[in-house]
Amino acid sequence: MSTKTKGNVIVEQIKVGDVHFEVDLRTQIKVTVLTKPEQNETGNWIWNSETEKGKEVPYLVNPKYLSFSPELYDYNPKEFRKSASRIKKPTNQVQEVLHSLLTNDSITVKQMMNDTGILNLSARLSDLKLKHNVSVEIKEVKTENKHGREIYYGKWMLKDRLKAREVYDSMFNG
Repeated sequence: MSTKTKGNVIVEQIKVGDVHFEVDLRTQIKVTVLTKPEQNETGNWIWNSETEKGKEVPYLVNPKYLSFSPELYDYNPKEFRKSASRIKKPTNQVQEVLHSLLTNDSITVKQMMNDTGILNLSARLSDLKLKHNVSVEIKEVKTENKHGREIYYGKWMLKDRLKAREVYDSMFNG
C-alpha cells in the first residue's frame, strides 16, 4: 500500500529533483526534492527539499497519521484552480461532477446535492470511472451525528487532475 501526502503525492515514488507545491494556511511554496525519501526506524518517511530561495525544508510523513502529512502537490494548485475556473460550463450531470472535482479539492454527496441537485452521485462517479476512465478515490471521514454516534461519510477526489482535465475538455470536442 502506498503512502500519500494530503495532496496525493505518493511518497515512495518521490525522486531527487522532483518539484512539488506545498500549501499551508492558504500560503503556497514551490520546493525541489534534495534527498530521496527513506523510512526511519519508527516507520516515518523523511526527506529534504529546498525552496526557490534556497531554504532547506525537512519533511516527515507518518503512515499511521496521514491526516497530519504535508499538503504536497505535484502540480501548482493555484494555477490549476485558476485555469479550472475558466473551463466550459457543464451540460450534463457527468460533466457537472467532473467539473466539481476539478474546481474543488474534494466533493461529498451533501455538497453535490446542495450545489448541483445531483441525487445519485455514486452513479455519476461510476460513469466517470467506467465510460471515461477517470480515476477517483474515496476518503472515509469519521464524524459524530447529532445523537453522539460515530458515523462515516465519503469524500471523493481525483487521482490525476491533469488527465481528468483532458477528459473534461474532450467531452466538449468529441
